[in-house]
Amino acid sequence: MGMLINKFKIHNIEIEVVESKKAMGLRAAEMIAERMLAKNDIVLGLSTGSTPLPVYAALIAFYTKKMISFKDVKTFNLDEYYPIEPSNKQSYQYAMKRDLFSQIDIPPENIHFPDCLISDSPVKASRNYEHLIAKSGGIDLLLGGIGQNAHIGFNEPPAQSDSRTRLIELTEETRKINSRFFATIEEVPQYAITMGLGTILDSKEIILCASGTAKSETIYKALWEKPNPNVPATYLQNHQNCRFILERAAAGRILD
Repeated sequence: MGMLINKFKIHNIEIEVVESKKAMGLRAAEMIAERMLAKNDIVLGLSTGSTPLPVYAALIAFYTKKMISFKDVKTFNLDEYYPIEPSNKQSYQYAMKRDLFSQIDIPPENIHFPDCLISDSPVKASRNYEHLIAKSGGIDLLLGGIGQNAHIGFNEPPAQSDSRTRLIELTEETRKINSRFFATIEEVPQYAITMGLGTILDSKEIILCASGTAKSETIYKALWEKPNPNVPATYLQNHQNCRFILERAAAGRILD
């Protein structure tokens, strides 16, 4: 395991602080692998962006060493831009295939995203996604990150704790942050379909990863403000099986 700097609990949330982003990824991957070995047909909720990349790299390494197999695993990604083609290099489907799915033995039919083609009704797509999650028995373990405005998935503030999968409009702040993956901010989609906070909180277990000093204040607010719609991540305080794995810089404010 990556070197553990500190371990403690705030409210219901277990906090683990590690020395680096790589150590963060390794620790989260170790926990996911443990759950996979205990339940080979585990249902995983997965996120995209830069935060989970070291987690996926470690999981790929475990698979390559034949320590784990994904052949019975089902995955549901937290969100996807709308509208967007799965083949678009800026889509989360494309990113997940590149960064994880193409390098492990998960069957394509076990991989799930919201339907985000322009021809799809976002309301129908959202309902279908909720149905698929429920039909799979619910999410056993969800791996998430946190936005600088404390959004989880794309649940931009204000976000209600009982919200379900739905179409949302991205804030200009989020679009600006995500524009680093596009040629210009104008190319960043204005909408996305995301699991709701209620859907996320229904997960049996949640692991939230964060790295970098830019997330330090956000992590502090998520842990110490009372649960409220303007800081969506605060609702994680009410979850009975949630863990934050934080790189040292992201934990700076709570370690002060």
